[in-house]
Amino acid sequence: MQEKEFSQEMELETEMKLKEQPKPEISEASIDTSIYPPDKASGRAIAALVLGIAAVTIGCCFYLNILLGPAALIVGILEYSAINRGKASIKGKGFAITGIILGIIGISLGLFSIFLMTFGKPLLNRLMDYLYGESLQY
Repeated sequence: MQEKEFSQEMELETEMKLKEQPKPEISEASIDTSIYPPDKASGRAIAALVLGIAAVTIGCCFYLNILLGPAALIVGILEYSAINRGKASIKGKGFAITGIILGIIGISLGLFSIFLMTFGKPLLNRLMDYLYGESLQY
């Protein structure tokens, strides 16, 4: 009986001491968040991805991949290096890598479209002459 009363008295004293102690003032302004990169993907990583997707899809229709491919490649490389230095969030690394890859594909498609625009018709005419004995008339 006495032990229970003693333990209850000790618990009450401990609670009172804890209540009397001043609580430290911690606010968001007192925490230095400048040393930590943000938790979400950065805008440059998302921009590299969007430019790469546009270079591969829309660029094939309007020959914009000649412009969008290098833009995706440059923005993706800049963001990838910022992530490796710790200046940007690691969550954007996949976006940056995908932007780089799609930028390279967009550049390749752009060069291929330039090749087809310049040499496509003469090559097709020679192929038609060889296969069918007639050339295309446009």
